[in-house]
Amino acid sequence: MFNEKLQELEDKVKELEKYKEDHQSSLKYQRLLELSADISSLAFWEFDLKTNIFTLNDLYYKFLNTSVEDEGSYKIGVEKYFDAFIPKESQQIVIDIIKEVFTRNSDYTTKFEYTMRRRDGVILPVAVDCYMEYDSDGKPSKSYGTKYNITTEKQREVELINEKNKVTTLLNEQKTLLSVFDKSDSILFKFMNNREFTLEYITHSIEELLEYNIEELRDANLPYLYFIHKDDKKRVLKELIEFIKHKDNYKRFTPYRLITKNNNIKWVCQCIVSEKDKDNNILHFISYLNNITELITSKKNVQQYLELIDENILYSSTDLNGNIIDISTAFSKLIGYSKNDLIGENHRILKDKQTNSKVYDKMWNTITHQKDWSGEVKNIKKDNSIFWIQAKILPINDENETHSGYFAIRQDITDKKRLEELSIIDDLTQLYNRRYFNETLKNEIDRVNREDYKIAFMMIDIDHFKLYNDTYGHQLGDETLIQVAKIIKEYANRAGDKAFRLGGEEFGIILSVDNEEHTILHAKNLIKAVEELNIEHSKNNASNYVTISAGMMFKNSSDYLSKTQLYTKTDECLYKAKNSGRNQVVIFNKNSTKYNH
Repeated sequence: MFNEKLQELEDKVKELEKYKEDHQSSLKYQRLLELSADISSLAFWEFDLKTNIFTLNDLYYKFLNTSVEDEGSYKIGVEKYFDAFIPKESQQIVIDIIKEVFTRNSDYTTKFEYTMRRRDGVILPVAVDCYMEYDSDGKPSKSYGTKYNITTEKQREVELINEKNKVTTLLNEQKTLLSVFDKSDSILFKFMNNREFTLEYITHSIEELLEYNIEELRDANLPYLYFIHKDDKKRVLKELIEFIKHKDNYKRFTPYRLITKNNNIKWVCQCIVSEKDKDNNILHFISYLNNITELITSKKNVQQYLELIDENILYSSTDLNGNIIDISTAFSKLIGYSKNDLIGENHRILKDKQTNSKVYDKMWNTITHQKDWSGEVKNIKKDNSIFWIQAKILPINDENETHSGYFAIRQDITDKKRLEELSIIDDLTQLYNRRYFNETLKNEIDRVNREDYKIAFMMIDIDHFKLYNDTYGHQLGDETLIQVAKIIKEYANRAGDKAFRLGGEEFGIILSVDNEEHTILHAKNLIKAVEELNIEHSKNNASNYVTISAGMMFKNSSDYLSKTQLYTKTDECLYKAKNSGRNQVVIFNKNSTKYNH
């Protein structure tokens, strides 16, 4: 009897505790409702995890560009809620959060972001403050909270990222710009916003203008105003003070005179940009000068400048289809065509056929969207010789701001490319060397893993080459290596194909693959072509002539093989080819190793 009474009392206590807990939750809930009604930018929601029903207030429906009259009720089932208001890409985010809720057993709050779809179809980024409640058994029973539109915040984030990228680009280009100014007729300098306008930096091109050695200028620590002609100094100073007073960003000064070390007069044109702190106070000035002495004395200089550009700058302009409209004399001389030969022709006339088409696809995709494109391109001259250029292509708009064509400016980097090639070319065979092979194979594997792309890797060995050297001598051995390498290079002549000398008599080929059977036939033909060189080899048990053995393996994006694994498996195929009689290729596949003779 006593135990029964005790049990009744315990049950009553539990019931009272649950009532207290529910009452406190209800008070919290009511307070959130009051807050959400007072703050128009917030929308309130509640989700009952036991009934899977959402309860939304009027502000929430307004947030979603709808109303309770249109929806029929303040309550909405979870499936209908998801279908109506949550895009597919955000549904998993919400589901993951719900799963996390079930791992907890006490009240907590959390914040998260995802996107919602309004009734008019507009997608909004939203931020959610979520509060959880749990029943007496520690199981989640209810969640509720507020939600607000963060479109403006997201736009600001994107703007900040874009600005950061612009700054990074400017910093990366700074060295190049300084180098250009240092070697050009323009003088770039920086001076402080102080009483003396003290020079902080100046390019070497100042030496020709002022007839001072750069070290003399630095040692003398002379203010810039020192060099301005006395009859112009007052006017220049007034313009500069006005510029500072208005905290302008940019100014072009009226041309004025400078006095050189040898008392010569030079006319200059100056442009200036202010560098400010976070409070918009000018700290420094960055400026450039151009010597316009001859321009002042002779109007003919305009034409001379144009001729100078035409004779020294590699440029061309085209219409939207790439047909050449204009080209500089310097560029036409470089490529061996006259201007008349090129005007009206398409730029494809210079295209290198061995360059991967994806390079040109990327370039055209960039410029047709009216963005600048920069990169290195291999071209062909009129005499079919190769030259390399560093190019920048910019969109051209007409007077109505309509996209009308493209302008390209170039730098001849052929010598630089030749030096690069010398560091990766084997001296004897003129194939790529082992160092470049290690780099290329890794890059090709990374590319295959990223893209829907397939390659074949071949390892090749000249059969019994040591016996050949012992029999015929090393001089003939080197000549044989050269002839075999020439055949290998001919069989790796498509865009994306590369041939290497890996060491001694061992070679490697990386082939881009469109069709495996064609590639296998290609490999067999290579084996046959070497034998058909008819280079005598009396010690070769596979033939009376020099022959090669090869191992080959294919790799696509589903084969997650490392460089070492691909190399090792191909080497095993080469070993099998040698042990099976030589003068053949062995191809590895996933299920077995098959032999092709």
